[in-house]
Amino acid sequence: MGSYEALCKALATKSCGIEGVKKKDFVAFMEKHTDGVYLVWYGGHHITIIESGVCHEFNISPKLGGYKQNDPWSDRSWPDEKYTVREITYRP
Repeated sequence: MGSYEALCKALATKSCGIEGVKKKDFVAFMEKHTDGVYLVWYGGHHITIIESGVCHEFNISPKLGGYKQNDPWSDRSWPDEKYTVREITYRP
């Protein structure tokens, strides 16, 4: 998780207490935290950003435009993985 940790440091994130949790716990957390900006990591490599309830994905195939947005975040199909969530506190 080295690259994720480097990204967390660069974005000045803080722990939300959601570290390597099951999907149901991740979903329950996000349902209660609809404001704010969160960095979500799961499946060993997949990173998304959820901002004010909207999921932003930047690692989509270039054939599909390279970016996908799910509004609300819960419209996205979340796999049965372990999830880590950090709140992004950095604002340019």
